[in-house]
Amino acid sequence: MKMRLGYGEGVAPVLAGDALVLGFDQETGSFIVALDKNTGAELWRVSRDEVSNWAMPLALDYAGSKQVVMAGTNKVRSYDLKTGKVIWECGGLGGNVIPAPVHKDGVVYVMSGWRNPNLMAIRLGPTGDLTGSDAVLVVEHARQLVYTFSSAL
Repeated sequence: MKMRLGYGEGVAPVLAGDALVLGFDQETGSFIVALDKNTGAELWRVSRDEVSNWAMPLALDYAGSKQVVMAGTNKVRSYDLKTGKVIWECGGLGGNVIPAPVHKDGVVYVMSGWRNPNLMAIRLGPTGDLTGSDAVLVVEHARQLVYTFSSAL
């Protein structure tokens, strides 16, 4: 594992149903993996085109679909919890994504806070690449966004 500037890995695992989901965004070989919570057997693993990030995944249920949202410098992506297939993705965050995504009323909020800090509000429901679409409700570029703390709704 090669992390930027030797900061090390620091993402918390997320328990979602019968799966333990872990994200490993690093300088090379980034991936997200779901493990059986009882046996530790790998359920699925998906490579991610990302560099070092530290935001923990967010598990949510929307319209009967269980998904895992993982924020990243290149794109925020939502994965089907059963298969690992990408449901949607959206570009626009800055570097060093540390704050965890949060969800309320069908909207996912993600942010970054270092060099080009951004806050994005993404409406759940649409699929595919949502970059620049009307599913992106807010894109805020502001220096006063937090660098490491996660939002609370």
